[in-house]
Amino acid sequence: LSASVSGTDAGTYPNNVTGTAKVTDAAGNDVTSQFSVTTESGSLVINKAKATIAPKDATKAYDGTDLKASEFVTEGFVKDQGVKSATFTGSQLNVGTSKSGIDGYVLADGTNANNYDITKGTGNLEVTPVSDEVTVTITGNAATLKYDGTEQSVTGYTVVCSNGLYTANDFVFTGAAVAKGTNVGTYKMGLDKGQFSNTSANFSNVTFVVVDGQLTITPKSVDPEAGKGMSVGKLPHVPY
Repeated sequence: LSASVSGTDAGTYPNNVTGTAKVTDAAGNDVTSQFSVTTESGSLVINKAKATIAPKDATKAYDGTDLKASEFVTEGFVKDQGVKSATFTGSQLNVGTSKSGIDGYVLADGTNANNYDITKGTGNLEVTPVSDEVTVTITGNAATLKYDGTEQSVTGYTVVCSNGLYTANDFVFTGAAVAKGTNVGTYKMGLDKGQFSNTSANFSNVTFVVVDGQLTITPKSVDPEAGKGMSVGKLPHVPY
């Protein structure tokens, strides 16, 4: 009797017994006729290999664009088999962390999907704050107006940032950007850098430079020639 079985791919392979049974005693004599011989075939079972594919962790400083996984790692594939390419899920725009995943993948040439139990793993996406100094220059508006006997004013300010990703939406102002007055003189807004504070987690090193705004009221000009040529006569019925 003989039996032999082999296999490469995952699956079940029968191991059948072939030939005619022969029973001999201790002296080597054929005593097969004294026995009833039954043969039973076996099998070879090759289980699927467990393999994983997952996005590589990715990190970058905030730059106004989504961070996405672009590479992957694998485990459990044998020899030169594995994954040729993959697509990913997940993105991270602002400072913080989130997970990326595998959307789909293409196996490398010579890799039989039936030989593997493939698990999709996850990776980490991390966006860190911009650590370089960002200078925000606040310049209060200014105006020069002539005196007209009423209260006059100038309001608002302009913002210039050294980093184009930083905008006026990334800070708060607590105060009143207004300069007002009635009489001739100069009136300051009173802007101060302490009134401005960063609220964006995407920037960790923000400096405010403030140039105060002001209103200047100048005297109303009087034309000295305006009264020339006028005469004053006696009003009727008024005694002098």
